[in-house]
Amino acid sequence: MDPPKGEFSPEKIQDLRDSLPFLLLFAAASACLIWILFRSRKSPLAPASQEPREPPLWSGSEVLIAFGTWFFVPLFFAVATTGLRSRLSEGHSDFILNCMSQLVVGGVCLYLVIFRLGQPPETLGLAPAPLRHFAGTVLLRILSLMPLGLVHAIWLLFLYEAGAGVEEQDVVSLMRQKFREGDPGYIAAAAFLAVVLAPVVEELVFRGLLFGWLRERCGTVAGAVLSSLAFAAVHASLTAIVALFLVALLLCALYTRTRSLYPCMLYHSLLNAQTLLLIAFGPESLEGL
Repeated sequence: MDPPKGEFSPEKIQDLRDSLPFLLLFAAASACLIWILFRSRKSPLAPASQEPREPPLWSGSEVLIAFGTWFFVPLFFAVATTGLRSRLSEGHSDFILNCMSQLVVGGVCLYLVIFRLGQPPETLGLAPAPLRHFAGTVLLRILSLMPLGLVHAIWLLFLYEAGAGVEEQDVVSLMRQKFREGDPGYIAAAAFLAVVLAPVVEELVFRGLLFGWLRERCGTVAGAVLSSLAFAAVHASLTAIVALFLVALLLCALYTRTRSLYPCMLYHSLLNAQTLLLIAFGPESLEGL
């Protein structure tokens, strides 16, 4: 019997095993280049300024408010817009709900830091970034493809050997279905949410607010690890949890290096755009991976 859509199959697992030597070779070379990109004084990611900034004044209360908004606003909108959503298809209603929720969460973060506490936007990471930071971020995204792919492949093999019945995230399966149906409204909404809105809001919440708060209290390394664990956990995907954790660590390092969230938003946007392109145009052999 063939496995259900989106689940592992022996053929996919064998393809993963066959690709490991290739991934290992290129991942090692890419990791060395990433190290140079972060450490070199002449790197395009080198900070534009070393001027001291006002330390974050927000406390655990503001962080709890932001994450309470993250979890409860979607529930509120789901109940409040029941009538509207009943007249729309599953995909369209979900994306309208997600867009509304993301806008509220982003607005709450800005309100708490800039208006309630009166801190400058730079404290939250909204600092100007030179063009070279964006060029370096594109290069970082390219270089990180192989290391992240290798770790993801190893994790999938571990889950398979452990007998885990792991499937794609529901949202990914839904996107794949809508792309196959050629639903233009859904495709446009998915692109806007994944490539524009989600990267901006998630970087504000996880790198700007949460990592910024934890870094002041626990140090950079512990703050990066804890905020990255939170980032991976809220995405609720066993298949992708390790890759998401590593991506979040990389984004914390990028934020620390450039002192701006804008390169992080660009990296996040490129990552999501790549995922959308693979869903839309990738071979069926990638389905479920």
